[in-house]
Amino acid sequence: PPSSPVTSVPGAAEAIPPPPPVPPTTSTVVEPPATTAPTTEAAAAPAGPGQDLYMRAGENFRNNRYEEALADYDAYLRQHPNTENTPNAQFWKGETLLRLNRQQDAIREFEKLRQEYPTNSKVPYGMYEQAKAMLQLGQNDEAVALLKQLVNDWPMTRPAATARRELE
Repeated sequence: PPSSPVTSVPGAAEAIPPPPPVPPTTSTVVEPPATTAPTTEAAAAPAGPGQDLYMRAGENFRNNRYEEALADYDAYLRQHPNTENTPNAQFWKGETLLRLNRQQDAIREFEKLRQEYPTNSKVPYGMYEQAKAMLQLGQNDEAVALLKQLVNDWPMTRPAATARRELE
């Protein structure tokens, strides 16, 4: 996502940074970070239909080829709507759209992630990124409401911890 500051929101900080890395501890937060595109090593284990396409999308994202990544994530989601990687591809499609400064489209994709995969571990990350996009578009009340929902619905996640700090 763009690193430029966003507008001031009552009840939220000037900008919402990406979730900070958490050092290994005995913390109850266990989901993987959402700030890195899928890698060959990370995605090799859950190989399945369309794995090559999914990996190519991640490679394109990591190499800042966002238009190509978007086309690959779109193709993956069309061709493989019910695989283990489908929710991840949905999340990364939203991230790719943010990198292309298409915040409104990204908001729709993150919302789709929440609606279609409500229990997936990428949902809190998607909610956080969706709120950032909303702030960039001046949708401050909606962003604050979404951050509060994130804290309420996913309290033990890193995005919720970051959202809590931003809402103070």
